[in-house]
Amino acid sequence: MPNRSGSRALTPAEQQLLAQPLTLPFSGRVIKNRFCKAALSESLARADGQIDHSHTNSLVNLYEAWAEGGSGLILTGNIMVDRLHREMEHNVAVEDERDIGRLKLWAGAVHKHGAALVAQISHPGRQSHGHLTKNPVAPSAVPVSNFHPFMTFAAPRALTEPEIKGLVQSFTATAVVLSNAGFDGIELHAAHGYLISQFLNPRTNIRTDSYGGSLENRARFISEIVQSIRAATPANFIVGVKLNSVDFGRRRGDSDNNSNKEESDNGVDKDLEEAVQVSVMLENLGVDFIEISGGSYESFAAGLLDGKGVPNTDAASDPTRSARTRQREAHFAVFADKISSALTKTKVVLTGGFLSAVAMADAVKGEEGKEAVANGKSHIDMVGLGRTICQEPDLPNKVMNGSVTGALIMPQTPGGFMDIVFLCGGNLHRMAAKKAPVISLGGMLFSRAHYGYGFDYTKVGVHKIKTLVGC
Repeated sequence: MPNRSGSRALTPAEQQLLAQPLTLPFSGRVIKNRFCKAALSESLARADGQIDHSHTNSLVNLYEAWAEGGSGLILTGNIMVDRLHREMEHNVAVEDERDIGRLKLWAGAVHKHGAALVAQISHPGRQSHGHLTKNPVAPSAVPVSNFHPFMTFAAPRALTEPEIKGLVQSFTATAVVLSNAGFDGIELHAAHGYLISQFLNPRTNIRTDSYGGSLENRARFISEIVQSIRAATPANFIVGVKLNSVDFGRRRGDSDNNSNKEESDNGVDKDLEEAVQVSVMLENLGVDFIEISGGSYESFAAGLLDGKGVPNTDAASDPTRSARTRQREAHFAVFADKISSALTKTKVVLTGGFLSAVAMADAVKGEEGKEAVANGKSHIDMVGLGRTICQEPDLPNKVMNGSVTGALIMPQTPGGFMDIVFLCGGNLHRMAAKKAPVISLGGMLFSRAHYGYGFDYTKVGVHKIKTLVGC
């Protein structure tokens, strides 16, 4: 039997805690439990971002596995609002209703198991690989730095104000199509260094017009998107936002931007107060949930191949982490605490590093929800799972019925994080083909699914080599 995280299964009371429904504050939608399947790039569309019959079948198989496995809220991988600007070559792109019939099948596969399907919609901005986007756009002409040797990003140009207005409409058009296709809502990807987070981040947004400078101006882009989507979709349409724990740091070059800069009492940099202010802005605009995450290509890409570019998921072994963080086994718990303490309606989803069943229950335990809100205390409302349910899509059901102590432990491999990426990606494609996932690289070695997922990354590497040799 494979090894698992955690020392014990949940008590009946803890099982009930994770199984209880959650009502979203503005759409009024009820999520059947406290498990959120986090967004994962599937690479299951055609090379142009469209989905034909075979790609639709793959998406249906994959998402039905997660819905049947017990996740109450299911977030899709990056759906692009512009097929000419994509994160990876085989991202799904939704600009219009050309694929609406197939999108309806995708939503229906999730709904028949009682789960809600929310599309994560995004624009990569400057963070689109060079072989895909020769002329990327961004808030400012600030190139991606510190990228991995196998990754190349073309230098971006700054968007004009009319183009920014056009992008607001692109996000809105995508949301309307998805609503018409039966999706329960959208999540704006304002994390991981993509376009919306580029606007929020003073390092990548050095504009001097109404979209740059002050926090209010840097948040104008996302605020206009939320307002436009709310106005164009039904009142019960879910609107969520994924926020990044590293997008609110100081400007590059600030004199006190160093390892000795002052930190607040709970260990969170004072600059993260901006993230709290943005979260309150979003709550006032009617955002149902905020998902807390972190990282970007610049923050982790340099370590992809040697395993040094990802936060340590073995939280208990790291003495520099706070007791609260160790107990929750989550990378971004302190950040989430600060944000959730400031919110009175918007729900908080915490994604990153949950391994043991007890940690999952503890994350949403704290004070009872209404009391926590009333007392200004932190309240984590949902647990987001990503890599763990690539290997075990029914992990939520197993945790809620008390049959497991936690997630399967993946074997350590020489390739570190990159091996995990390929293993998880390969399992997405195995499940899309109605094959059982595996938990070791050995089991994936001769799987065609593994090679299929890796094809995008092969192209990234080939483009980098061509760039270096001048081809």
